Amino acid sequence: GKDKVTLLPVRDDYAEHIIRDRINIIDWVNLAGGNLYDISKLEERIVAGLGKGIAIVVLQKGKGAESGRGGQFAVDYTQVEFLLDPLGQYETRLTVGYVKESTKRISGRCFGFGIKDGVKIINWREIEKCRVCGTTGFKGGKMCDDCTGFGYRDKVLDTPTY
Repeated sequence: GKDKVTLLPVRDDYAEHIIRDRINIIDWVNLAGGNLYDISKLEERIVAGLGKGIAIVVLQKGKGAESGRGGQFAVDYTQVEFLLDPLGQYETRLTVGYVKESTKRISGRCFGFGIKDGVKIINWREIEKCRVCGTTGFKGGKMCDDCTGFGYRDKVLDTPTY
């Protein structure tokens, strides 16, 4: 019946709306085209206001780009970076980018998933780059049989997990 979140129509004063010691989701940051390096300064102001809180900051990412707008400056104050790209027509690829601290290798790992009913994550699995076509989806001018044209395939675990 009632919203459990507060939605604010924030345009460019993101850091001033941070609620200390809470989860803050900023969807999405839009910086002027020539000043994308300013993302680092904005993230610094956001982090300064968090206390024990968390900020989830959503940046746009160009098709095929390796990182969000702002490039290397976007991870100056980032603890974890997730990159989202299409995986075929109906699914999404999540790549774990920069991770500030981890107990085992996580950066660079990829996961595929779909969305059902607008909110349900389905078919979550680890995927890997296709070794046959090198993520192009094509081999010898034809669709790659190994990845069925996606450029990624479900990862085959070398050792069983219990």
